[in-house]
Amino acid sequence: MATEEAKTKHPALWVPTLYVAEGIPFVATATVSVLMYKSLGLPDSKIAAFTSLVMWPWTLKPLWSPFMEMYKTKKFFVVATQFLGGLSFALLAFSLSSDSFVRYSLAFFALIAFNSATHDIAADGLYIASLSRENQAKFVGVQSACWNIGKVLAQGALVNVAGVLEKKLGPQAGWGIVMGVFATILILFSIYHRIMLPSGKPAQRVGSAKDTFREFWHVTVTFFRKKHVWWGIAFIILYRFAEGQAQKIFPLFLRADRARGGLGLSTNDVGIGYGWIGPLPFIAGSILGGYFASRLTLRRAMVPLCAIFNLPYIAYLFLAWVQPDSLAVVAGAIAVEMFGYGFGFVAVTLFMMQQMATGPYKMAHYAVATGVMNLGLMERCNRLQELLRVGDGLDRHIVHRDVARALQDGGRDRRGERGGGARRGEPGGLGSARPDGFLVRLAFYGSVTDVAERMGERQRYEEFSSPSALLAPVAV
Repeated sequence: MATEEAKTKHPALWVPTLYVAEGIPFVATATVSVLMYKSLGLPDSKIAAFTSLVMWPWTLKPLWSPFMEMYKTKKFFVVATQFLGGLSFALLAFSLSSDSFVRYSLAFFALIAFNSATHDIAADGLYIASLSRENQAKFVGVQSACWNIGKVLAQGALVNVAGVLEKKLGPQAGWGIVMGVFATILILFSIYHRIMLPSGKPAQRVGSAKDTFREFWHVTVTFFRKKHVWWGIAFIILYRFAEGQAQKIFPLFLRADRARGGLGLSTNDVGIGYGWIGPLPFIAGSILGGYFASRLTLRRAMVPLCAIFNLPYIAYLFLAWVQPDSLAVVAGAIAVEMFGYGFGFVAVTLFMMQQMATGPYKMAHYAVATGVMNLGLMERCNRLQELLRVGDGLDRHIVHRDVARALQDGGRDRRGERGGGARRGEPGGLGSARPDGFLVRLAFYGSVTDVAERMGERQRYEEFSSPSALLAPVAV
């Protein structure tokens, strides 16, 4: 049931801006930081390692979400974290002019990540507590669209601006200005939301430390007592599994030289693709996805939504395979990516909202669900980090066919201590006419570091294949 205050403020006045503000810092930390450090000259292996590390607060946020059910209001946490996020981006902007910018910028990204994860808890809890189930379904497409408008604004338009500024002023000054723009946007949102947001359900007060930990335990236990909770957890982890690996590799693939298997786009080109071409198909996909789910009900719409959510990977498989010269073809693939992502993301959002965040602790339980979902993202990011650590750059980060041979031969090391695998020329071996799967599957589902140890010296990897091989079949 909606609160009285929520009834006096139409959701259209605050739901769009709330979720734009939620999307911006997440994408700035997850994706824009990758492009920024690329322009500032960091090697790809370090970029993947550093930017994956600072993503942990979105996975760990269930640890402190129960405490937010006990103090202040959801509106208080939303406004406070937006303002603090703006200040953190401002400090990050100033840190880029320092000689030790890597150390300081990573510290501020970690602070932004923790602050943004806390904001997500409060914003999602406010949405669920302030809207009826009918309005939740009605606005879920708008919610998803606006979150990703924040994504497009950060990853597209502002990256485009950074690409222009870094040519005129240099990378550090250009990206410093863009981080300042992020700061300004979040502070302005905090002022607007101080006036427009409903307060949400008041916190349940606790009188002592003992009461606090008793309430914390009760909030946690009630989540895991929900009917079919483990099936729900499995679903929300698996739904975004592939996105974790794609999130880091897509920008690097677009920027990498064509000789190394990438598309050779500039920062400006990437910004145009996601800033000016991507928004319309994404908004259309999100709104149509919400309408589709509301008409068919979530249960009947789930399978089509899941299928369409995988369109981005088909689009990038095409780009990696063909490596088109035409920017129009690349733009078309980006449009397909954004439509599929917008349409399909509705499914997991509505599932967590209406199946996992029921009962009196909606904010904390939704935070637990989204934290569990991010485990899928983090696992794929960690696999990517292992993969990039094997080589020094994009031209060396794909495992050579010797690694494929090691895996297909059952893990035999160079001394033959582990036998049992197919030998060359035998069915399933490297001499077989049938390729055994995709290099993506090999690289991300096998332990690359373990294979590297078995294969011996580092020079065995001198002839790594190209970045486009991430999405192409193993050549045998």
